[in-house]
Amino acid sequence: MWQLLAALSHRQPVLVVLDDMQWADRATGELMAHLMRLPPQGPVMLAVASRLAQFSPMLAGSLERAQRDGFALLLQLQTLSETDAARLVGEGLDAATRAELYRQSGGNPFYLQELARARHGDRLLAQAQQLPDLAVEVPDPVRGAIAAELRALDPDDWRALEGAAAAGDPFDVDLARAAIDAPERDVLAALDRLVAADLVAATDVPRRFRFRHPLVRTAVYGLSGAGWRIDAHRRIADALAARGVPAIGRAHHVERSASLADEDALDTLEEAGLTAPDPLTAARWFEATLRLLGDGSSPRRRQLMIALAGSYASLGRLDDANSLIGDLLIEVPEEDVALRTRLEVYLAGIEHYQGKWEQSRTHLRGALRSLHDRQSPEAVLLLSELCFGLGSTDVDPDETEALGTEAVAIAEGLGDPVVMGAAHAYRACSMAARPERLKAREFLHDTVRWLDGLDDSQWAGNLEAGIKLGWAEYLLEHHEGSVEHFRRVTRLARDTRQGQSVWLAGAGQALALAALGRLPEAAVVAEDTLDAGGLLGPGQQGWSLAIRCHVATAAEDSKAARLLAEEGIDDLASMPFFPIGALVAWVFAEAFLANSQVARARDLLRRQLSDVAWHTECLPTQHCRVLEVLTRSELALGRTQEAAEAAALAEEVASGCHLAMPGVFARWARCAVLLAERSPSAVAQASSLAREAVWLAGGVNARLEEARSRLLTGRALALAGERDHAVAELEAAAGLLGACGAEGSKAEAMAALRRLRNQPGGRRATDGVTLTAREQEVAALAIRHLTTVEIAAELFISAKTVETHLAHIYAKLGVSSRRALARALTGEPAPR
Repeated sequence: MWQLLAALSHRQPVLVVLDDMQWADRATGELMAHLMRLPPQGPVMLAVASRLAQFSPMLAGSLERAQRDGFALLLQLQTLSETDAARLVGEGLDAATRAELYRQSGGNPFYLQELARARHGDRLLAQAQQLPDLAVEVPDPVRGAIAAELRALDPDDWRALEGAAAAGDPFDVDLARAAIDAPERDVLAALDRLVAADLVAATDVPRRFRFRHPLVRTAVYGLSGAGWRIDAHRRIADALAARGVPAIGRAHHVERSASLADEDALDTLEEAGLTAPDPLTAARWFEATLRLLGDGSSPRRRQLMIALAGSYASLGRLDDANSLIGDLLIEVPEEDVALRTRLEVYLAGIEHYQGKWEQSRTHLRGALRSLHDRQSPEAVLLLSELCFGLGSTDVDPDETEALGTEAVAIAEGLGDPVVMGAAHAYRACSMAARPERLKAREFLHDTVRWLDGLDDSQWAGNLEAGIKLGWAEYLLEHHEGSVEHFRRVTRLARDTRQGQSVWLAGAGQALALAALGRLPEAAVVAEDTLDAGGLLGPGQQGWSLAIRCHVATAAEDSKAARLLAEEGIDDLASMPFFPIGALVAWVFAEAFLANSQVARARDLLRRQLSDVAWHTECLPTQHCRVLEVLTRSELALGRTQEAAEAAALAEEVASGCHLAMPGVFARWARCAVLLAERSPSAVAQASSLAREAVWLAGGVNARLEEARSRLLTGRALALAGERDHAVAELEAAAGLLGACGAEGSKAEAMAALRRLRNQPGGRRATDGVTLTAREQEVAALAIRHLTTVEIAAELFISAKTVETHLAHIYAKLGVSSRRALARALTGEPAPR
C-alpha cells in the first residue's frame, strides 16, 4: 500500500484520511500501526480521526512516533459552539428549539444533525418539560451508533453504566451503586474503565460523574430492561429517602417505581407538587399523583384536582383549569356546600379572566339560588363575587348595591374577621368602579381597617380580597395604600405559589408606583409582571406588555415603549375588559405618538372610541386619558375641530366623577387646544386650567402628573408674558421631573428656563433679528433634532404650521439648515 502511495506522491502530494478509527478491528489497527512506523518516502500525509479515549494503545504509540517524525499531526477536535450549531441545523427551527437540540447533542455534529433531521423540535420541548433528565427519544442512526459502541463493554461495565443512567446526569456514584445493588469497589473499578472508554467523565464535585453526551445517557437508559428500571428507581428512591432528601428530590424515582395506589408514593408525589418551585413543576407532580391514585371519587382526588387547576390557571391554561373544575362540580356531593361554593366561585373567576362574563354570572347566580342557608360564609362569598362581577361591567348599579350591602350585613352577623374583610374588599372594589365614589371612599376606610387587622395566614387563604382592596385603592387614587397592599399580596402569593395572584398584584403595584412618580421602582415591578404574564393567556400577556409600555412611556424611553406596543398590539382584540383593560389602547397609542406615528395613534384611539360597549365599561381615568392622547394626536395632524371635540368630551366625562386624575387629563386636553389657538385670552385660560391640574394632581400625590402640569403651566405663563411666574413653575417642574426619573421632560423644562432667562419679554434678538415667542419654541426644538411631526406633537400644532414657522425663522436669520440654525442661536452645532 505504501508503495502505491509513494508512486502517487511523485505526481502530487497525497493525503490519506482515516475516520472513526476507534471502530477499527484488530487487523486494521495492526496494519495502520505498521504503516505509521515505516512511512513512505515522498509528500504523503496521514490524517487519522478517532475518539482518543477509545484509541488502541498500539495505534496511540505508533501515532506518537509518526508525529515526532513529522509524518502525522494530531488535531484535538472540539464540540461545536452554539453559533456553529445553529448554522448547522439552519433557520427552520426557533431559537428555543435550537438551544434544546444543542443541549441534548452536547455539541456533537452527528447527534445534532440527526436530532434536527428527526424534527423532534416541538416534541423535544414538551418532553423536556415532563422529563427534564430524559428529554428525547434517540433517533435510530444515533441509537445504532451508540449501541455499536456499547457492545464492546464488559457485562459489569454495562451494568454500572445502566445504574448511572437511572441515577441521572450528572450522577452520584452511590446512587448508581444503589441502582444495581453492587459493591462499591466493583462500581468504582467499572467507572475507571468507563472513563477510559470516554463514556463518562469526572466532574468538579467528588463522587459525581457525567455522561459524555446527554444522548449517550438516554440511549443507555432506553436499552436497559423496563422491569429492571422499575427496581432500579425503587432502590434509588429508598437511598434518597435514607439521606433525608425532600419529596421534590425523590419524586422522579418514585413516579417510575411506584405501584398503583401506593400510599407512601402518593404522599411523596403530592408533597412534591405542593413544594414545587414553579407552577409547571407543580402541575407535573399533581398529574403524576392523580395517575397513581387511579379512577374513582375521593376527597383526596378532589383536592388534587383543585391544586392542579390552580397550577393550570397560573400557567395560563385556563381552558384546562375550567374543564377540571367543571368535572369536579359534577362529582362533588350536593351536601358538601362549602366545597361546591368554593368550586363555583373558582370556576366563575376563571371564566371572568377568560372574558366569559355572562357564563360567570350564571354560575354564581345558580349557586346562590341552590344555597339553603343564606346566612352563611358561602352566601357572603357568592354575593361578593356577584357584586364585583356586576359592578365591574356596570350591568345594574341598583342590583350591585343590593348584593354588596347584603354580603356585608351577613358577614357582620357571622362575626368572622376573614369573611368580614373579604366582603368589605369586594364591595369596595365594586363601588370604586361606579359613580358613587364619595361613598366608596368612606367605605374604603373600614375595608382597610378590617383587612389590616388580619395576619398573613388569614390573608394567604383569601388573596383575592387583598387584590380587590389594592385595586379599590388604585381606582380611588389612594396610591400609597395600593402599593402597600399589592406588595403584601405579591409576597404571600409567591410564598404560597399562587401564580395568578402574583401577576394581578404586580400589575396593580406597577401602575400605582407609576402614578406616584416612582418610575425606577415601577420599571422593576413591571419587568417582573411581564415575566409572570408570559405564563398566562394572551389577554394577560397583552396587559403585561401594556403595563411595561406605560412605565417606559412615562420614563420617556420612547424606543422601548414602541417595541412593547408593537409586540402587544396584536393582543388588543383578545383582552376582555378588566379594571386595566381600558388602559391598553391609550398606552399603546401614546407610545406610537411619542415615536411620531401620529396617524397610527389617532386611528387606534378612534377605533377604541367607536366601540359603544367600551364607553360603558371604561373607567373615567382611562376614558379621559384616551381622549387627552387623542386630542394631541388630532392637533399634530392639523385637525383642530376634532381635537376640540375630544377635549370637550373629556371635560364631560371628568365632571362629577369625584376623581382628580380625570380632571387633570381633561384640563391637559383643553390646554392643548387653547395653546394651539394662540390668542391672548386662550393662553390666559390655558395657564389657569394648567394651574388647576397642578392642584388636582398634587392632591392625590400623582407626582409625575403634577410635574407635567407645572411644565404646562410654565409654558402657558411664558406665552402670556408672565416671565417670573413661568420661571417659578418651570423650576418646580424640573425638580419634580428629575426626582421621578423623567429626564427628557426635565431637559425640556430646563431649556425653557434658559430661554426665559436669556430672552426678556419673551423675545430673543440675534444680530438684530427678533423671533416671536412661538418661533423661539419651534427653533429650540428644531436644534434638538426633533422631527417636524415631533415638534408639532410637542407644541400641539400641525406639522404644516411647524414648517411655516421654520421657513420664517430661516428667512429672518439667513440660514438654510438646522445645523446653521443651531450655530446662529447658540454658537454651537446641533447635537447629532
